[in-house]
Amino acid sequence: MRFVHLLEATHDDGRPAGTRRTNKLTKLAHDKKRKRRFSRRRNVARPGRESAGIVRRIRTLKSLIPNGVSIGLEGLFAETADYIASLQTRVRTMRMVVEAMTGCNSDR
Repeated sequence: MRFVHLLEATHDDGRPAGTRRTNKLTKLAHDKKRKRRFSRRRNVARPGRESAGIVRRIRTLKSLIPNGVSIGLEGLFAETADYIASLQTRVRTMRMVVEAMTGCNSDR
């Protein structure tokens, strides 16, 4: 007799016993937690595997630096710093030549 009574039991608002009331705020909070959990999993680096993006960037850098293909990673970074300094010097020189030829002075 008690078992039948439990099956027929309802909450005050008419919902069957054993069910929960959910609203939009509860669902939104649950969705946010779920998205956060999955985004954390995606950002975790996989052990023993280099990121494809890093490898691609290093390959691109090696193609931009003169003789960059034939040197290691540490040498590549040193060559990159030297090459940037060299390019900055070239730009300064070209600006001075242009200013001398045109006769205009800029604040640079």
